[in-house]
Amino acid sequence: MTRAGCILVVDDDVAIREMLAEYLTSHGFAVALAADGTAKFRKVLKDYSPEDGPDGCICDKDGNIYAAVRAESRPGICVYSPEGKELAYIKTEVPTNVGFGRGKEAKTLYITAGKGLYRIKLNREGYQLPGKKY
Repeated sequence: MTRAGCILVVDDDVAIREMLAEYLTSHGFAVALAADGTAKFRKVLKDYSPEDGPDGCICDKDGNIYAAVRAESRPGICVYSPEGKELAYIKTEVPTNVGFGRGKEAKTLYITAGKGLYRIKLNREGYQLPGKKY
């Protein structure tokens, strides 16, 4: 199997870190374990303090981050480049999560906000982990 990418596993529970690392490694990912449960490749892309920051987030195929930002002053979906530059903003009620569809819906962004589920067609395709081949 070709290596699909690198994932940093951070969790306070040693058993969970090791289980995730074993699973991801067996599926072709390079895994960096934070032995003490702290991130060792930390970089702040956006500081939301003192307000709430993102709840859910997802990436597109180009590595851009779609974040469901819960800040009271500007709730919505913020799209950031991998370097942290804001590329777009979609105003919503206070969002809780965001995700891309699969297959023919890979360019559809789904958003949960308030009491609703919304979708918007984009010109970018969401990143998908490779599926199992049977």
